[in-house]
Amino acid sequence: MTGSPNSMLKKVITKLEVQKGHKSRVSVFLEGEFAFGVDRSVALGWHLQEGKELSSEEIEQIQVAEERRKAKERAFRWLAYRNRSRKELEDKLKRAGFTPATCVWVLEELERLRLIDDQAFAESFARDRILRHPVGKRQLGYELSQKGIDADLITATLEKVYSEEDEISLARKLAKKKFDAQRNQPPEKAKKRVADFLLRRGFDWDTISTVLQECGNW
Repeated sequence: MTGSPNSMLKKVITKLEVQKGHKSRVSVFLEGEFAFGVDRSVALGWHLQEGKELSSEEIEQIQVAEERRKAKERAFRWLAYRNRSRKELEDKLKRAGFTPATCVWVLEELERLRLIDDQAFAESFARDRILRHPVGKRQLGYELSQKGIDADLITATLEKVYSEEDEISLARKLAKKKFDAQRNQPPEKAKKRVADFLLRRGFDWDTISTVLQECGNW
């Protein structure tokens, strides 16, 4: 296929220079003028050398490769800090200024490498949340949705983790601890505070009612 007149014009690499203070980066000069900078890995991958001619399409592709490398490296750093959902990474990449096309490419690459997996992330997040700071299904479902987890996956995750740790048992543990701290209060006032506390933790009213009926036995 014949390219456009502009695309057929090629520029010669007149100098490649290692950047001062950034030994891993190379400045590319075309026709005697600085054109762009790339990581050495990109320069090697594209076999950049003085005297080589580059078309406008090739220049654009090299710059795309450099942006992809930067975005992927940034994503690796974020994932090294903690696991994240696909949506969390997508949002961070966008805020960092990467193009939509680059964001899509990086996310697909990370999924291919199995470095992001929303199902595994959702289950891990849910179990850790219940262990460290127990909440009800409603609250946990909301938190997962805020992390961009698909609604069907949220439902499946909640069913799985709450089959391992009964929601009423969780509410009972929290309620008993809260009720013990209210021993100096009139029973009804103490129950009201326990109920409000459990509501804030995302437990539904049926679960709360069941637990409150047991308060008199504690």
